[in-house]
Amino acid sequence: MAFEILNNSLVTPPRLHAMVRLTSRIKSPDREKLYDLLQPSFALQKLENQDAAKGVFTAARSCGLLAEDDQKVVALQVEPKAVERLGDFRRHMQRALLGITDDSADNYLLNIYSAWYAVQNDRVFQFAIKDFETRFNNEIFPDTEGRQFNTTKLNGWRDWAVFLGLGWNLRFGGRDLVVPDAHDRLEPLLDKLLPEGDRPVPFGAFMDLLAECCPELDGGVLFTRCWQASRGTEPRGSQLSLMLSSGLRVLHEAGAIELSLVADAATKVQLYPALGHPIAQVSQIRRGRAA
Repeated sequence: MAFEILNNSLVTPPRLHAMVRLTSRIKSPDREKLYDLLQPSFALQKLENQDAAKGVFTAARSCGLLAEDDQKVVALQVEPKAVERLGDFRRHMQRALLGITDDSADNYLLNIYSAWYAVQNDRVFQFAIKDFETRFNNEIFPDTEGRQFNTTKLNGWRDWAVFLGLGWNLRFGGRDLVVPDAHDRLEPLLDKLLPEGDRPVPFGAFMDLLAECCPELDGGVLFTRCWQASRGTEPRGSQLSLMLSSGLRVLHEAGAIELSLVADAATKVQLYPALGHPIAQVSQIRRGRAA
C-alpha cells in the first residue's frame, strides 16, 4: 500500500527534521537511540510509548531519508547539507513529496488534495470544518474508501502544506485554515521557470513550464482534474487561482520576479482579485533584480 506522510498527524516537519538532523550528527545510531533523543522516555508515563518517534522513523525511511542495515545501524541517505538547515530541508522535501501524479505512488493523496485546495480559491474561507473532508471525498474519491479524507489526514495536510510552501496558517472564524499562497513553492523553482537576464518572457510560456513543475497548480494535471471534479460547470477563463496569484504577488513585491502588462499583448491573464493591489492583469514575467 502506498505511503502517505499525512496519514499520521504525529509526523510533523519539525519532528522529521529533528530526527534526520540527529542522524547526521551521531556516530552509528540505532533506532532506539534516535527514539530516546527525539522523544525521551523519562518524559513519558509509559516507557514503551514513543509513538511519535516511531511514526517519524517510518516516515523518514519511506521518504528515503534514513535506512537501517542488518546490524540495526541507522544511516542518513542524503547529503548532510540537505538537512542541516531548515530551509535546505524544506527544499529537499519539496522535491521528495510534491509533483506526484501517479495515483499508485507514495504521497499521491498529499498532492491531489493540495490541487483540490488550490481549486477552491476563496471558498476555503467559507467552508465549514467538515466541508474540507466531505467535499473532497465526494468530488475526488467518492467510491475509494482507502483514499477518503478524515480529520487526521486534514491536520497532517495542513502541517505539510504550510511547510512545503502552499500557504500559511490563519485562525479564522474558529477554524484553522491554510491561506492559499504558493510563493515558497515557486521561489526555489525560479531557475527552472524563468531564464536569467533582462528579457521578459510571455506569461503563457511560464505557465507551460509551471504546469510541468507543479502539477498541483494552475494548468497542471492534478489541478485540471480537480477543477473538472469540483468546479467543472464554471468557466475558468484566464483567471489564475488565489494560491498562484498570491504567490506571484509576494515574489513580485520581494523583487524576485517582475510582472508586467503590455497593452496590446496577444495573451493576458487575470490575477485573482486582491483589494487594493496594483497588479490585476499580466502578460509578461521575468526574473527580478533580487533573484
